[in-house]
Amino acid sequence: MTKRSKPGIRAIRPSVRLISMLLSAVLLLCLLPAASAGAVTLQPGETVGMNISGFSTTDIHGEAVSGSVLADSELTVLHFFATWSADCLREMDYMQTASENFEADGVRVFGLLYEDATSTPEACIALMAQYGFTYDCLRLDSVLTALVSEYALIPQTFIVDPSGTVVEHYPGCFESCDQLEQMIESQLGHPGTYYTVVFMDGLTGELISRVTVLHGMDAVPPTPPIHPGYVFAGWDGSYENVTENRYITAVYVIDDDYFEQGDVDMNGVVNVTDALLT
Repeated sequence: MTKRSKPGIRAIRPSVRLISMLLSAVLLLCLLPAASAGAVTLQPGETVGMNISGFSTTDIHGEAVSGSVLADSELTVLHFFATWSADCLREMDYMQTASENFEADGVRVFGLLYEDATSTPEACIALMAQYGFTYDCLRLDSVLTALVSEYALIPQTFIVDPSGTVVEHYPGCFESCDQLEQMIESQLGHPGTYYTVVFMDGLTGELISRVTVLHGMDAVPPTPPIHPGYVFAGWDGSYENVTENRYITAVYVIDDDYFEQGDVDMNGVVNVTDALLT
């Protein structure tokens, strides 16, 4: 599908993305007491199946919006974001593209605004106007707060059916707009025939990304994180011809040619011996 490009939006390096996500998680914990500290728990189904049709809130302009609006669409995409997050800004462009490309299919997009001293309705209104985003953004009530509290993470994306039931949840950053659109297409035309492929960092145990793949299709692996002193050796697991949910791990080996600053004797350890040799 053809996607619009907006000025000022650029790809974020993996290292910057990780820092942004970690800072987002810390700030989110201050607002959402139900969110747990620590690493993201990759347990499926914590939000999938939750019904949010009872929410009652306002949009960023102060207009009342309730869960009854969900019944008007085939699918509703909810994007939890903060105005200060570069990752969120990039994904807001994806949401605008999806809103336009899937409007004829009965898909509607709402932003769910994380609020703090700088991420305010006023800041959101200005941001939406600056980049030409036209979908609506909602403030969190108790129901929506409970929804986003399952993971202490910004951004997050949810797909909701007309009854208000969450049918898919993607915590974290999309690798591309295609990934978001594939997730929507899966729910629109091929219910029950798609799978989740989780890519993990084998060195740190942290989540790299999650992708949704149609039955029999190949997943697109993310860029593996860079770790000083180690070389990425490949993926432990196949991301081709996906016919079930899969966990795939990035494998790293020690880089024998890596030289750490200060390691004068080049034995891989910086200690007092190196100081004496300088």
